[in-house]
Amino acid sequence: MEASVARTADAVITLTDTMRDELVARGVTADRVTIAPNAADVNTFRPKPRSERLLEQLNLDPEVPVIGYIGSFMPYEGLDDLVKACGQLKAKGMGFRLLLVGSEPPNDEGAFPVTDEICELIDRGGLKDWLIMPGRVPHEEVAEWYSLVDIAPFPRKSLPVSELVSPLKPLEAMAMEKAIVVSSVGGMREMVHDGRTGLVFTKDDVTALTDTLLRLLQDVPLQRKLGRAGRKWVRRKRSWDSVADVLLGVASTVTLSRNR
Repeated sequence: MEASVARTADAVITLTDTMRDELVARGVTADRVTIAPNAADVNTFRPKPRSERLLEQLNLDPEVPVIGYIGSFMPYEGLDDLVKACGQLKAKGMGFRLLLVGSEPPNDEGAFPVTDEICELIDRGGLKDWLIMPGRVPHEEVAEWYSLVDIAPFPRKSLPVSELVSPLKPLEAMAMEKAIVVSSVGGMREMVHDGRTGLVFTKDDVTALTDTLLRLLQDVPLQRKLGRAGRKWVRRKRSWDSVADVLLGVASTVTLSRNR
C-alpha cells in the first residue's frame, strides 16, 4: 500500500538516500523523490559547560570522561553492544562513566527485555559503579544531560529499519559539539563523515566499537575537533530552517504544477 501511494503521488519526500533508493526500487519515479532529512534545533542544542546541578546530583567528578547515550532503548539501538564495549574498555584500564538516558516500552508480557539485558551485562562487566541510568527525562532537559557527555555513541545494529532510516538524536549531539561514534548502517553513513564530523565503526562489531571509543578516550583534542566540525556541519546542512526550505520548495512545485 505504501508503494502504491508513493507511485501515484505528485511528489514524495523521504529522509535518506537509502530510503529514496528503496522507493525507486518499488517503482517510484526517481525525479519525484526529494530528500528532507532529519535535523536539529541548533539554538536549543548548543555547546554548554557541564551542568553543575547534575554533577552535584550524581556526585560526578567533572574530570572523569563520560560516554553517553540519550534516546530510546529499542533492540536495534545496540545498547547491549555498547555495554559490552565499555566492559572491554574497563578491562583495558580506561576510566570513564557510562551514561544511559532513556527507556523502553514494555513488551506483551509487561517485561523490559533491553533494560534487563543492560543490567545483566553491567553486572557481568563489573560496571555497576560506573553506570548512570536515570531513566527517561523530559525533552527540555535533554540538552542539560548532554552537557555531561564527552563521547556520544550510536551503535545501531544492521536491521532493515536502521539501514534505511536515519535517527534524529545524533544530530542533537553533534549540535552540542559532542564527539559522536556511529555504526556503519546506511541510515548513519549519510549523517557522519568518518574522521571529519565523527567516527564510524563496522556495524555489529563490538571489538571495532571498543577500539573506536578507546581512540577517542585517549585523544581529547580529536574529541574537540570532531565536535566543532560536527556542529558546523549541522548548522550548515541539518538545521530545521534548511529542511523547511526543502519542504516549501516541494510544496510550491506541486502547487504550481496542479494550477497549470
